[in-house]
Amino acid sequence: MIKKLLTVLLAICVIMSMGMLAACGGGGGTGDASDSAGTAETQKDADPAEKFTGDWKLAAAESQGVYMAGNFTELLELSDEGNGNVTLTVNADKTGVINLGDESAGFTWELKSDDVMTITPQTDTDKVGETADISYKKDALWLTIEQDEQEASLIYTKDGIFPNAKDFRLSDATPITSDKDLIGKWSLSGLKLMGIAMYGEGEALKNATNGTDMYIDFKEDGKAEISNGSGGSWEVNSEGAAITYSDSMGTHTLPVLKLGDDIVVDSSELLNGNEYLMVLSK
Repeated sequence: MIKKLLTVLLAICVIMSMGMLAACGGGGGTGDASDSAGTAETQKDADPAEKFTGDWKLAAAESQGVYMAGNFTELLELSDEGNGNVTLTVNADKTGVINLGDESAGFTWELKSDDVMTITPQTDTDKVGETADISYKKDALWLTIEQDEQEASLIYTKDGIFPNAKDFRLSDATPITSDKDLIGKWSLSGLKLMGIAMYGEGEALKNATNGTDMYIDFKEDGKAEISNGSGGSWEVNSEGAAITYSDSMGTHTLPVLKLGDDIVVDSSELLNGNEYLMVLSK
């Protein structure tokens, strides 16, 4: 079960980076949500274990500075993972349970320090002795998982909301009606898939895409150069902007809108109308 959590996390990463900009490989970089998560704070409780106990809900995931935050319940309900139950329960009697969709796994736990507990899953697929650490960081539990030399953390909060997480809302975007607002090279700075925003600062997102600078270069002649090696065309009219390109799945025309200082390519067509946004920055 513990390993499946990481498998699902990486699967989300792959899905979110598919389409015309290529595929995702792992982790990388630094996300600004780390400020809200912070470093572990030692609580002055009579019993350090008290702050761990209770019911928690998955709010975000992090791998080497790339963050994914949003409504994981909705994402699982739209996938084949079942009922969207993404909770973690820590009981005072040193037992607990992790839920992921229709699956659940019990565990026992021991304090490793005032701000870290070690859990041992009790399932058929996770042998006794295969442990994982859960760290308490500013009112959140970080379940850290290592597999195949990759490390990721699942972040749980009481209300399922990751403080100060980035979000990319199409409702905040506005039409692009001038060529000058689009011409130039724009690099990938964020993604959003069915309620989950993925982002990272600096080299984070670049590292998450196998070290490749993911970009779209809108040329003055109406052509578009895409970092995965394909090309396309773009146009701007009174109704807004769009990019057209072809791949093995056919020809796609996707709306391009302004989102603050960035642009967003509405790629929902690629996922049968399910939300899929690519955010790019200059």
